[in-house]
Amino acid sequence: MDRRSRAQKFGATIALPFSVSQIDCQHHPFTLTLDNHTQIHTKAIVIASKVRYRKLLFEHPFDNTSVYYAAVVPLT
Repeated sequence: MDRRSRAQKFGATIALPFSVSQIDCQHHPFTLTLDNHTQIHTKAIVIASKVRYRKLLFEHPFDNTSVYYAAVVPLT
């Protein structure tokens, strides 16, 4: 079973990338309005701006899986 099928099995929605033109965080669930005027309701929003991904310098059990990891460094 490929990753897309596994994700959909657990209720994930696969969507093509669109630009978000508006975010409403006043009510829960949050509402995103896309540039094609579609609205999406979501429990969480992750904004990754100017992200650079780097792999760890050693092998670990998350390589080549559907598990992702990250470190967050505050900008000063």
